Amino acid sequence: MTANVYRMILVSLFFSGVFVSVNAAAQVSGLRVNADDNVIKISASINSEYQFKQVYLCGLDTIGWRVAGETCSWLIENGTLYRYSGRSDEWSWTSQGAAVYTLSDSNLHAEFPVSMVAGFDSYSIVVQGHEGGPALDHERIRVLVQPPTIRLSGLVPLYAAPTGQRNDPLLVISRQAETVIISGNNSGSGGVCAVGSLYPQTVRAMRQNGATVAVYLHVEWGQRNMLDVLNDLEGYSCLSDIQNDTPVFIDQAPLTVESIGGLKAIKQRAIELGFGGTLIANPGTVFSERGEELVAVFSESLMEVYDVTVTFEGSFESYRDSFIPHPAWTAGYEYSRFAHLVHTASLPEAFEAADLAKRRGAGMFGATDLESLPVNTWGELPSYWRMLPDVLQSR
Repeated sequence: MTANVYRMILVSLFFSGVFVSVNAAAQVSGLRVNADDNVIKISASINSEYQFKQVYLCGLDTIGWRVAGETCSWLIENGTLYRYSGRSDEWSWTSQGAAVYTLSDSNLHAEFPVSMVAGFDSYSIVVQGHEGGPALDHERIRVLVQPPTIRLSGLVPLYAAPTGQRNDPLLVISRQAETVIISGNNSGSGGVCAVGSLYPQTVRAMRQNGATVAVYLHVEWGQRNMLDVLNDLEGYSCLSDIQNDTPVFIDQAPLTVESIGGLKAIKQRAIELGFGGTLIANPGTVFSERGEELVAVFSESLMEVYDVTVTFEGSFESYRDSFIPHPAWTAGYEYSRFAHLVHTASLPEAFEAADLAKRRGAGMFGATDLESLPVNTWGELPSYWRMLPDVLQSR
């Protein structure tokens, strides 16, 4: 058994410390990984004469480039971050921009965002150097993941008309969650901005309570007439005098490239109305059930339009038993780009779901004990509304 056979040594270690492996070859050596709640820091000694100095993040998907026995979906090469995309013989490394990377006197340092490993039990780091031909030398290390500290932000839909009373559910929930979604379809007075509507004064009070108020639009997965959608958005225009950072919550959000033009029109009109242009998309589907279908389309295109995406809305039972962590294409985005909404959850189940959300890469979260209803699952406050801040802080 020669040194060439054992150029790489696999080591299993815990996430919270510093990790060292030993390489029988001297061209790449001293691989160390140190991670905190924000970044994965990699350092190694690598022969400076190599044309390519590569750092791979592996083990997050079954699809990727095979290096040192690992399947790798992210790469930092000479200071640029790349993401693997494609299938079989149709594949590519797509540039994602500059990465944190330095090389000084053969000492290499690179960083990946820790959000890339959200929802996974372990990952591998491979450092490799080569001259443009077959790989000459590499070293790898496997790290067992412990979830980083994530502070969930509350995202609560509440599609109820304002009452004008002190115990108005909209006022109550605005003290418990960072973002509350309202729907003008329930105003019963001709619209949010109609004469005599209670919405403007209610939204002003909700803002004073510390909540950001998002407005609801439904687009029927891109099938609804866009002029009607934009007219609905116009119906919230009076709220721009109250808050200039009004997110637009798009229910039944489309997941096709053909819909991007309409979505950009919504974003642009929201900006023109003084809302800021933030789009929160709820496709109404469990992404893990359609992962293969969504990888090529959603990750490449719609993330450029959607600022936050609800990648799960369903019952607690489904969330606990069936939901699979986000596929690797989500790994390049911050936790704040993803939200999970869980219904039919008792208070203990809400605590459990919040803990799962942190492990599964969500930055925003909402829960209710109401069951899924054909008309309005989110039409009332959950019975445990006072406990929502504690649920969000669950660990």
